[in-house]
Amino acid sequence: MRLLGVLLVLVGCHGVGSVTPDGSTEPDVPPRSQGLTVTWRAQPSVPGMISDKITVTDAVFQLEHLQLVSDAGGTTHSRLQLEWGSQEGPADEEFPEAPVAHYQQILLDMRSDARPPFSYTYQIQGTWQDDGDSGQFRIADPMTLEVPVACDVVLPASGSVTVAIRLDLRNALNDINFKNLPMDNQGVRVLIGGQQLSDLRDQLAHHAFVLDN
Repeated sequence: MRLLGVLLVLVGCHGVGSVTPDGSTEPDVPPRSQGLTVTWRAQPSVPGMISDKITVTDAVFQLEHLQLVSDAGGTTHSRLQLEWGSQEGPADEEFPEAPVAHYQQILLDMRSDARPPFSYTYQIQGTWQDDGDSGQFRIADPMTLEVPVACDVVLPASGSVTVAIRLDLRNALNDINFKNLPMDNQGVRVLIGGQQLSDLRDQLAHHAFVLDN
């Protein structure tokens, strides 16, 4: 009986030492995403003060296509809306299907939805002040706008890459003479055409969206 008791104790000790931890007790580790992800931010922040005279309350851009251009071709997502306003900003756009390649450009193809309330390619709203005068403004442009954003990104095999794009509205808005804009029936200065809108469109196409290094 004494020998049997010793054997039982030895077997029990061996069993404790060889137990494998239950996988359910392991901490949750999110799987690593594959492909390419585009993120967005505004600097200066929107909503917020763009300058000491201009505050932007919201900015909306209608994207017909968001295209990644590489030496292996392109990959595209369609019908997106970039909105800075009451929300935290645009959601990240993930391209898990993006091929392994060297990416040189991201194209933002902006077009009007042509259906209210989004019958514009982009809309920017806010307030302005100048020499004691002040008020609200709204900029709405129905014209197609193509914005190329240069980048130099390599997506490796079985890897993931994030490309951050920054919106900077300072140069686009600082040259607008809000005091000379027509006023709608609600007292809002409105920019919907003319040379000032053409100049703004050029600024947005070439300087407002940049790679956020």
